Amino acid sequence: MLATPATAVAAPEATYDDPSANTTGAAAREAAARLTAMTSPFNLTGLPAISVPCGFTKTGLPIGLQLASGPWREALVLRAARAYERATEWHARHPS
Repeated sequence: MLATPATAVAAPEATYDDPSANTTGAAAREAAARLTAMTSPFNLTGLPAISVPCGFTKTGLPIGLQLASGPWREALVLRAARAYERATEWHARHPS
């Protein structure tokens, strides 16, 4: 079992009020690469992984904990995620 941050950087805040502030083109690809750096290896290899809530940034955005394992260990990953959720209350809280 491997535990890592789900993302290497905090999620950017949504800019619904100012669509021009949203990232596009090369900047969007760069931002997506930063946000998926921790999950991509498991997505590309097909290894089981799951993200569970584990806290919030100082600005109130959610932080995820990624749990991953080897081939055909889906049940282990799901049991570990469920055990973490039972031991904490992060899954019941909402961003501010």
